[in-house]
Order: sequence, then structure tokens, then C-alpha cells
Amino acid sequence: MPRSLLLLIALVTVPVFEAKAARDTKATMAICRNAAIQAADRHGIPRGVLIAITQVETGTRRDDTFGAWPWTVNVAGKGDWFDSRAAALLHAQRALSRGQTSFDVGCFQLNYRWHGTHFASIDEMFEPGPSGDYAARFLKSLHAETGDWIKAAGFYHSRTQRHAARYRNLVLNAVNRIGGKTQPAPEMAAAVPDRKAVSHRAAAPLWPLRQLGALAGPAASNGQAGGVALNALRRSRGALVIAQPRS
Repeated sequence: MPRSLLLLIALVTVPVFEAKAARDTKATMAICRNAAIQAADRHGIPRGVLIAITQVETGTRRDDTFGAWPWTVNVAGKGDWFDSRAAALLHAQRALSRGQTSFDVGCFQLNYRWHGTHFASIDEMFEPGPSGDYAARFLKSLHAETGDWIKAAGFYHSRTQRHAARYRNLVLNAVNRIGGKTQPAPEMAAAVPDRKAVSHRAAAPLWPLRQLGALAGPAASNGQAGGVALNALRRSRGALVIAQPRS
């Protein structure tokens, strides 16, 4: 085949593949956004706050698009963004097989050690609907305590003030970036939670960590401040240490 013809084929097919990759990226990033919107509306939470949490936890840039990535796993402070749910699940299962139980998964980076008992399996923790509903109920319980959605977001991450304060700033910046609000619309605030949407062990106590006096947040209490994107930010700035003990 003449080289000129090969070049012509390349010039035609490469943009097609790039366009498809961009569409696939946007579709994957929409998974976390849609899960956050649905959970926020169900529980009367400002959409912008829950969307921002997914971006702070798993935000990444692919194909010139920034957004939350559902197939994200953080093991021992190392975050990985996988191309597929199957690859992310396999990574989490391998960590568990090695005896590691403190890892964060999915759009909302729920920690398996502390929250896994509320799901039927690790696979379900990657499911946007159940994980989004669980994260929303957890955030709402923190709002009941603080009276402020941004403060609640800080505690979603950590009870240690310096970690919570840093996380609050990241969430607020993300809310402003996406043009969101920190207060729910009146019709959202009046929404009644649909508990039928939660298929995983709804009878179990939702927040056992309060009773144990441990960290009340989706991240592990093993010295990690949690959140794949936040850890990446720490590495990029260099001045912050990933494994800081909570005191």
C-alpha cells in the first residue's frame, strides 16, 4: 500500500478515534455527576456540594476534560484511575486479598474498612446509585450536626481540624468552579428521602464510627487524610505530606 494512502487513512481515522475517546471520557465522568445530582435531590442537599465532593475526591483530567472518575481506588494513599470498573474492582479485590482493608473506592471514595459493612460487596461500593445515596445520607447527618454544608463536607473528609479546613476550601473552590450553590433549592430541601433506593443493609447502624469514637469520614483513620485528588494535590505542591497522623 502506498505511503501516501497510509498517511491519508491515518489523517482520517485518528480524529475519529480521538473524538470517540473524548465522548467516552465525558460519558464516564457523567456517571459521578449524575449519581451526585440524584442523591442530592433525594436528600435535600445542594447539588453543587455533592458534585464538588466527587471532584475533590476523584477529579482527573482526560482528553482535555476535567471531572470525577468513578473507577478510582486509593490504597494506602496511592490513587489510581482505571479505564474500567472491572479493572478498578480487581485492584481493590487484590488489596483485600493481601490483607489490606483500608482503601477508598468509587465516586465518593468510601473507605472499605469503615463503610464496607453497609454494602453487599466491594462491587456494590462502586455502584454509583447506592454509594451516592450512602454518601448523601452521611453528609446530611454531618449537616444536622454543623448546620452548614461546607463544614459538613470538611467532616465528611476528616475530624482533624487542619485536614477538614483544607478540604472545605477545596470543596468550596470546586463549588464555585462548577457554578453551584451551597444551599439547596426550596423544593430540594423539602424532599423526603426515598429509602427504597438503598438496597444495601439499610437495617445496620449507618454511622458506627460515632459509637467507636473513631474518625467520622469516608477516609481511613490510618494516618491518611484520604481523597485521591487531595493526595495528588499534596504530592504536586510538595509542601504537604500524604501520611500525616491525625491528632
